[in-house]
Amino acid sequence: MAEFKKAIEKTLKPFARKVGSDIRSIESKVFTGKAINVVEYGIDNTGATDVTAKLNELFKKVHDEDYTEVIFPDGTYKINGTIDVTIPSDRQKYLYIHAQNRYKAKIEMHGTREQNSEGYSVYVGFQLNPENFEATTTRGYNLRFDGFIMEGHELPADDTNTSPSASIYCIFTSQSSNFNSNDYKLYNFTCTNTKFIGTYYDMYLNCNIFDTELKNLHIENVEN
Repeated sequence: MAEFKKAIEKTLKPFARKVGSDIRSIESKVFTGKAINVVEYGIDNTGATDVTAKLNELFKKVHDEDYTEVIFPDGTYKINGTIDVTIPSDRQKYLYIHAQNRYKAKIEMHGTREQNSEGYSVYVGFQLNPENFEATTTRGYNLRFDGFIMEGHELPADDTNTSPSASIYCIFTSQSSNFNSNDYKLYNFTCTNTKFIGTYYDMYLNCNIFDTELKNLHIENVEN
């Protein structure tokens, strides 16, 4: 029996080394990333000031410098416009945008009736854009949102407008006229542990989506 056991161990040892090596390789890819903390970057988390422009600056840096993780510490982040987020086009890359502590980071979204340079209504929230708008960029990969409260405050009806604004879309695909939504494919999009309160949309993803995980979402007083 002892000789048989030694023979089995000798036979399996090279496979064990190979499996161990593969696991370490996978772990290094999954758990090694480049993170940025939005407060450390200088973004106000008190809700006192609008941080739309500053967040756009940060997400441009995230794309240009290959960050993989964006961390929102506890607090309130006030926005009244579009935050442009670039979806990775390389299947080996990912972008993880999350609250540092679940439900402790609130994105306070304020409605607008403004139009962009293309003449379309401005949507308030996170706009998911492809790496570029060339015809060859038809796929995006590995984007995750987790742990937020997304709270909407549309503009009320007034003497000029008979109904409230309808601009808060929270998480939505590009509204650019250059974006071909019919051909674009988004793989492994995840939104988990997120509360949508008082917004016009919770998500508006106008493209082909595969391997999506939407889990533990709380939706309250959302129009669509």
